[in-house]
Amino acid sequence: MVESRATSHARPWWVRAVTAALTVALLSTPHLATGQETTPDVISGNATGVGPVNTTVEEPENATQGLEGAEGSPNTTGPVTPEPAPQQNDDDYFGTLIGDFTNDAVGTFNIQNCSLLEGLAGCGNNITASDVGTSAIVNAILGLLSFLGFGILRSRIKIYRARLASPATTVKPPRLPEGGLSQIFSWIPPVLLMSDQSLLECSGLDALMYTRFLMLSVQFFVPISVVSLGVLLPVHYTAEGDGYNRCEYPNPKQNADRLFRTTVSNMCPNEPLLWVHFVFVYLVLAWAMWLLQKHYVAYSSLRHHYIGIPQKPNRWFERYIDVKVGDKEEKDGMGDRKDEFCNTPTLAYINEDFVSPRPPVDFESVEGTSESPPTKDSPQRSDSLRNIASSVAGWKDFAKAWFSPDKLLDHKGEEPEDIKVFNSIRRADDSNVMSKYNGENDAVSNVILTSMSLKDQADVCTQSPHRGDHLDSTESLERGTSFAALKWWDVYTETSASGSKKGHERECMVRPSVRHIKGVNCTQDDLLVSVNAAQYAVLVTDIPQDTVQVETLRRNHSRNHSRETNRLSFGTEDDFDALQDIDPSGDICTQVFKQIFPESFMHVVPVYDFSSVTKLLLQWDKAAQRLEIQEGLYQKTGVRPTMRTGFLGLCGTRVDSIEHLQKVVEKLNLKIKRERRRAKLRSERKCSFVLFNNQVDAAVAAQSVLLPLDGTKFVTHRAPGPDNINWLTLFKSNKDKFVRRLLILPILIIVMVFPAGFFSSAMAVLDSLFCTDTAPVYWDWYCSTTSPIGILLKRLITGWLPSLLVTVWQNVIVTRVFYIAALVECVAFSLSGVDKRITSLYFYWDFFNIFLGSVLGAGLFTLFGQAVGLDDLRDVLEAIGQGITSSATFLTNYVLLRAFCLVPFKLLFPHPGILGYLLSFVRGRVTRRQRFDSWSPKSWMYGRESGTSLLMCLIGVVYSATSPITVGVVAVYFLGMVVVARHHLIYVYSRNYESGGELWPVLFDRLIIILGSFAIFTSCQLLTKQAWFQAVTIFLTAPFLLFKFWSIQRKRHALVSEHIPLDIAWRQPKASVPPQMYIASELRSGAVGWHPEQGKAWSGYGLPRFL
Repeated sequence: MVESRATSHARPWWVRAVTAALTVALLSTPHLATGQETTPDVISGNATGVGPVNTTVEEPENATQGLEGAEGSPNTTGPVTPEPAPQQNDDDYFGTLIGDFTNDAVGTFNIQNCSLLEGLAGCGNNITASDVGTSAIVNAILGLLSFLGFGILRSRIKIYRARLASPATTVKPPRLPEGGLSQIFSWIPPVLLMSDQSLLECSGLDALMYTRFLMLSVQFFVPISVVSLGVLLPVHYTAEGDGYNRCEYPNPKQNADRLFRTTVSNMCPNEPLLWVHFVFVYLVLAWAMWLLQKHYVAYSSLRHHYIGIPQKPNRWFERYIDVKVGDKEEKDGMGDRKDEFCNTPTLAYINEDFVSPRPPVDFESVEGTSESPPTKDSPQRSDSLRNIASSVAGWKDFAKAWFSPDKLLDHKGEEPEDIKVFNSIRRADDSNVMSKYNGENDAVSNVILTSMSLKDQADVCTQSPHRGDHLDSTESLERGTSFAALKWWDVYTETSASGSKKGHERECMVRPSVRHIKGVNCTQDDLLVSVNAAQYAVLVTDIPQDTVQVETLRRNHSRNHSRETNRLSFGTEDDFDALQDIDPSGDICTQVFKQIFPESFMHVVPVYDFSSVTKLLLQWDKAAQRLEIQEGLYQKTGVRPTMRTGFLGLCGTRVDSIEHLQKVVEKLNLKIKRERRRAKLRSERKCSFVLFNNQVDAAVAAQSVLLPLDGTKFVTHRAPGPDNINWLTLFKSNKDKFVRRLLILPILIIVMVFPAGFFSSAMAVLDSLFCTDTAPVYWDWYCSTTSPIGILLKRLITGWLPSLLVTVWQNVIVTRVFYIAALVECVAFSLSGVDKRITSLYFYWDFFNIFLGSVLGAGLFTLFGQAVGLDDLRDVLEAIGQGITSSATFLTNYVLLRAFCLVPFKLLFPHPGILGYLLSFVRGRVTRRQRFDSWSPKSWMYGRESGTSLLMCLIGVVYSATSPITVGVVAVYFLGMVVVARHHLIYVYSRNYESGGELWPVLFDRLIIILGSFAIFTSCQLLTKQAWFQAVTIFLTAPFLLFKFWSIQRKRHALVSEHIPLDIAWRQPKASVPPQMYIASELRSGAVGWHPEQGKAWSGYGLPRFL
C-alpha cells in the first residue's frame, strides 16, 4: 500500500493539479447539479448498479499488469497494515451525506434486487451485441412496413397532401406523381429536388431554416461517421479479443462482447494510437465550426431577405380589414363580372417560377377529387418513371445546393434574381427596385364578393348549396345581418391579377393564412405590394398606471399635440369593435410617441384581456357546427331531427334539434357582443402596440430607452407579427408572471429528474419476475424455452421495449408538460418564443435526463459529493469516462429505434389526426366543415422536433470518438429525417405563424454547447486511458476555441439579424398599418380572422391557448 501511494505521488504535480481542477469544474456545474438519477453504474464494479461512495472501479482482468501498478491498483494483494481513519472535514461529510442519500433513494425503489432509479441500461443485465442486433432487425422490419404503407396509401389518404388540398394554403406545392408500383418511392426525387427558394415560397423561412438545420446535421455526420467507422472502429476492435492483443496482456480477453469492443473502452492505456482520437477531436470541431459559420451566413442573408423584400398584395387584407372593402362603388363596378366570380374556380399557381422540378399542374379543390388513385390515362402515372429518373442537371443542381450551404439557390441551381439585386443595392435611387418582383398594378381590383361577407351580399353572388356530391347547409347562420363571428370554414374565389396566370381563379378560405394575417398592403414604385406589418410596430410593456411621476419627469412635454382619433369601424352600435378604443385620450404611450416621433407616429393599440370572449366563441363554434350538421341531416333525410336537452343528451325534454340549436347560437351571439364591451372595463391595460408609417422610426423606438424611469417600466420591444402574438403573456403583470413561474417550477423539476431509466429498470424487473417461481407472474415457458421465438421475446422485453417506452414517455407526457409550462411561465411575447422556450426545456431534458442519465445514473449525486469533497478523484474521473462507453449500448439501441423505425413511421403516421380521419368514415361526414376538419393540416411542432433532433445531435457528437457504430446510426437518422421533414413541411403541415427563422440562433447556441460537451467528455475518457497530455490539452483549448467562435458569430450575424438594419429599413415603403392588424380577432366586429386554433403555437392537437 505504501509503495502504491508513493508511485501515485510520483506523477507530475501539474497532472494532479489539472486533474483536480478538471473534476471540480466538470461536476460543479449547474448541469450536473440538477441531479439526474438514471444511468449505468461504473463505480460499484458492475455495469449497471451504483455503489456506495468509496467503492472501486472494475477493470479488465489482468489490466493492472499492463499498468505496472502505476496507479495503485485496488486489486493489490498481501498483508495490509491498517491505518488510522483520517479526521473527516466538512467537504468529506457533505460527500458522504450525499452518497448516503443516493443509496437510500436507490434502495427505496428496489424490486427483485433492482432499483427503478437505475440508469437507462437497466439492472443486472447489460445490453449485448445480440440484443442490439435483434432490435435493429425488428426496427428495420417495422420501418420498411411503414414506408411501404405510406407509399401505397399516400394517394388515397388526403392527410398526406393536406396543404395541396386546403383552400387556406396560399402558395401550394406541385402535385407528386402517383400510380403504379413506382408510387411507393416516386415522391422522393421531387421532394429532394425542390429548391430552397421553392420551399421558402411555399412553407416560409421557419420551415426552410429547420430543413437547413437537418441538412447541416447530414453534412456533419456523414463525413464524421465515415472517418469514425473507417479509422476509429478498426483501432478499437483490434486492441484486445479474438486473437488481438495489442495491449500485450498475458491473458487477453477472448469472449468479450463484440459491441463493447467497438468502443474506446477496448483501447490500451496510454498507447500511442490514442493520438488518433486527439487529432479526431480537433477535426470534428473544425468541420462543425466551418459548417455552422456557412449556415449562419445563409441565415443572416435569408433573414434580411425576409425583412427587406416586399411580397405580393394581400387580397384577404383588402377583403376583410381595409375599410374600403364593401363600398358601394366597388360593388356596383362588378357589372357583368358577377357570374364570372360565382363560377367554380380553376386553381392555378401564384408564382409561375415556383414549381421545381416538375411543370405546374392543377391543384385539387377543397373538397378534393375522388379518393381513388388516378386512372390509367392520368398524366401522373405516365410521367412517374420519368420523374424518378430526374435529369442529370437536376441532380447536379441538388448537389450544388448541398455543397454551397451559405447560399439560397433556386431550381436552376442559381441564386434567385431578387436576392442578387437585394444584396447589390447600395444607392438611394435603387430603394424601390425590389417592388418589381412581387408588385401588382394597384388599379386592378381583386376583391371577390360572396354570400359570406360582413354585410348582406346575397343579391350579388350566391354559392350553390351543392358542389358535386357534397351537401352543406348554412341557412340558419346566414339569416342574421350581424354575426358574432364569421364562418371561418366558408370558401370564396379569388382571381390572380397579374403574371402568366392572370385571370385564373383559386379557392380561398375565410379563415386567413399566415400570409394574410401578417401582410399589409402599400404602394411602392406605383405598384401594389404587401410588407410585414411587424416592421412598422413596437410593443410597449409594463406601462405605468400612475402617470404623476412620469409627468413630473417629463416637464417639457406639452399636451397640445392632440390629434383626431381614427374612429373608422365596420362594427354596429350593438356589436362593439375594439377599433373604437385606439389612441386613448390621456394615454402615456400616445403622449410619448407623439412628441418623440411627431411625423411617423400613427396609432396606439391598447391590449385588453379577451380570454372570456375566446371561451364564448369556442362555445359558439361548437354550437354552430352542431347546427350545420342537424340541418344537413334534415336536407339529406327529410326528417326533422330531435334531441334531449339534458346531460349529454341522455335526459331532459325532447325538442327539435334545429330550433333548439338556433336559439343557443343566437343567445351566444348576444353574450359574445356584450363580453367584447366588458373586456375593456374588466382588464387593466399593461401593454400596447404602437404603429408607425415607416420602418426606420419603428426600429429606432424598439431599440431605445424612451423615458427616464425604472428599467422595468415602459419597456419597448420589437413587435411580433400579428400572426405571431402570444396574447397570454401580454395579459399578465410582472407579479403574475413571477407567481406563475414559481407554481410551474416544481412540475418542471419532477419531469426533468424523473428517470427515463425507470422503464429500462421496470422491464428488467419484469424479466426477473417472469423467472421467479414465487412471483404471481411466473412464466415457466419464458424461462425454460430455448426456441428462437422465446429468445426473441426476451430480447424484445429487455432490449427493444425500454427504448420504445422512453420514446412514448417523451412524446406523450414530456412534450405536453413542456408546452403547458412554456405557456404558464408567460416568458415569450410571441408564439415563436414559446417554441424557442420548449426547445430549451427539451434540450435540458435531453442533456440531464437522457444523456447524463445514461452515463451516470443514480450515482450522479454520489459523484457530485465526491467531487466537492475532492475525494477519490480517480474513481470520479473513471466513472465519467467509463460511464460514457458503458452507456453506448443503450443509446445505440435508442438511436436504432429512432433511425430505423420511428423516422419511416412518421411518414405513415405524421400526427394523431390520421386516426380521426379514419374514424370519420365510420361516423359519417355530413357537412363541408366535417370533411375539412378530418384532414385539415396541423402545425409542425418546432419545439418538440427541434428538441428530438438536438438529442440525436448530442448522442452522435459526444459518441463520435467513443462509439463509431452509434454515430453511424445517427447519420442514418438525419438522412431519413431530411426526406421526411421536407415532405411533411411541404405537403402535410401548415404553419401557424412565421417568425423569419428565429429558432436558428437557439439551435446554433445549443450546438455549441454540444460541441463543448463532446470535448470535455472525450477528455474524461482519455484520462481513464492515462492519455494525460491529450486530455488536458483538449480540456483547456477546445472550450476556449468554441467560446471564441460563438462570440465572433454572434457579433457578426446574431445581433444584426435580430433587429432590422436601418439601411434596409429606410429602403422600405411607407405604409399605413390599420390598427385592426394588432387588434385581436376576438375583439373585431364579426371576429374577422378568428378560428378555434388561432393564436396557438401548435394547432390541431387539442392543446389549450390560455392557461
